[in-house]
Amino acid sequence: MAITKIFIGGPTQAGKSTLAKHISWTTGLLAIDLDIDRWITFARSRFNYKHRTPLQRWRTIQMMQARRSSFVAEGIYLSPQDAGRYLRDNASVLTLFIGYPNVSVADKKYLIQRNGYRDSHYLKRLSDAALDQRLQNGIRISRMQRTVCQNLGIPYFDFSDITQQLQNQEKVAFWVQRRMEQDKG
Repeated sequence: MAITKIFIGGPTQAGKSTLAKHISWTTGLLAIDLDIDRWITFARSRFNYKHRTPLQRWRTIQMMQARRSSFVAEGIYLSPQDAGRYLRDNASVLTLFIGYPNVSVADKKYLIQRNGYRDSHYLKRLSDAALDQRLQNGIRISRMQRTVCQNLGIPYFDFSDITQQLQNQEKVAFWVQRRMEQDKG
C-alpha cells in the first residue's frame, strides 16, 4: 500500500512546520498543524483547559485521517510511544521524528534569532529566560524521543547541526519522497 499520510513529531523549534511545508511542496500533500487543535480547545475553554489524554489526541488524529485521504501533519503533541502504539501497523502511514539532542541552548537561540523566528507570534511573548527554558526542554525531549524512536524502530533525524538546518530538511524531504515512490512500486 502506498504512503498517503505522514506524521512528523518533535519538540518546539525543531523545524517540524518548515519540514512539513517542504514535504507538502515536494509531494503535493496537504500540510496540517496537529497543535492547532490544542490551541483552539484552549481558546474555547480558557480557564477550564485540561490537557488531552493520549487517547483523546489519537481520536482527533483518527477523525482527521477519516476526513482526508492524504496529508503531512506535524506537531509537538505526537509522541513516539503513541506513534508506535497507534500508527506502526498502518502501511499507508509514515511517522518520523526530528529534534536537536546535541545542540546548546545558546546555539539554538542564535539560530532562532538569525532566522527571524524570535519575531514570531509565540516567541515574541517569551522573555529570554523563558525562551532558554523552552529550548532546554526541547533538548531534553529530543534526547528522550531519539532513544524511544531507536527502541521502537521509528525514523529519527537529528537537526542539531544548526549550520545545516535547511540542508537537513531538504535531505529528509527527499528521503520521504523516495520512501513514497518505493511504496508505490
